[in-house]
Amino acid sequence: MRFSGLITIVIFFLIGIKANSQNYELGKVTIAELQEKVHPIDSSASAAILFKKGRTFFTYSRDVGFTANHVCEIKIKIYKKEGLGWADQKVRYYIGYENLNKEQLEFSNAITYNLENGAIVKTKLENQGEFKKKINNYWKEKSITFPM
Repeated sequence: MRFSGLITIVIFFLIGIKANSQNYELGKVTIAELQEKVHPIDSSASAAILFKKGRTFFTYSRDVGFTANHVCEIKIKIYKKEGLGWADQKVRYYIGYENLNKEQLEFSNAITYNLENGAIVKTKLENQGEFKKKINNYWKEKSITFPM
């Protein structure tokens, strides 16, 4: 009887932990975020990462086998001209021993938000903002430059 009571308490404890776990989401860009002129904690910051979340999962297909998929969501606020380097993002990725010709990295939903006349204006990343570079026989690098 004591053992079943202990198991019941442990189950409720584990359910409580799951219910209180943090679930962060990217969220929408707000006018208040765009109106910020300095970082609230560090007024000397030229840019700040407001949100960053990544996850990795694997998929399988008969033709290719297992493929690792990496998804990263990031929100960056640029406060000063010195922080414009944060508008450039680079990712290196492994192309394997076979040097497959198909593209293995893709940027999607890359958007710059600006405040113009009190309204939020979205500018999507165009293809001319993406650059590819071969590092060596096994690695490539893809970079994007967000429009201002």
